[in-house]
Amino acid sequence: MPFNNANRIFFWLTFLHDSFGGPIAGQATVACDSFIMIMILQLTAQMEILIHRMQIFFELCKIKIPNNPHMEQIILKNWVQHHNSLHLLKNELNDIFNSIFYIQFMLTTLSACLLTFQLTTIDIISTKFFTSIMQLFCVLLQICMYCATGNLIMEKSRAIGHAVFAMNWVSLTKRTKTGLIQIIMRANTPITFTAGSIIPLSLSTFTSILRLSYSIYNCLPKQ
Repeated sequence: MPFNNANRIFFWLTFLHDSFGGPIAGQATVACDSFIMIMILQLTAQMEILIHRMQIFFELCKIKIPNNPHMEQIILKNWVQHHNSLHLLKNELNDIFNSIFYIQFMLTTLSACLLTFQLTTIDIISTKFFTSIMQLFCVLLQICMYCATGNLIMEKSRAIGHAVFAMNWVSLTKRTKTGLIQIIMRANTPITFTAGSIIPLSLSTFTSILRLSYSIYNCLPKQ
């Protein structure tokens, strides 16, 4: 310790910090990560709802609104508003957590590299080895959850365009067809969360982090 632990005040301050600081920081991290993923999954669920409404559109037309072009425009307008609101919510969330994602990516790459290097320098049957394994697993799991949820929302946003194209759009009015084309064009640019406005949150990014960590590990001097 950088001080004399015979002093009771310093001793108890250190004891309280070690006893409560770690658990509180861990719980705050878990709460933050959970909130971010829940918001991304909420966006994914809203996309599922929008896709389902597109799939049952013609059943709804036959039962409730047969031969009513005006009602087609009302439903299409609701779809467009719903889709736009999802993009607006994504932009707000990405603005809030953009820097958090970037810092997390950088720290994960560095931690994975250093922990991998540490595993090669300690005894495989020691307690420190298994502790390092668990630390490496937790670090990679944390960033994998971000990338997995980010990849899921990208796939669902692309599925909106596929759902529109799978509709029986031939029987719709020309004005409705034009609106559907606009939805497809918007869906061609999927909803993507980014880290530092540079790195997209996707499974391909996660594999790139693993490759980068291994490359940095190979550049480190070894005994």
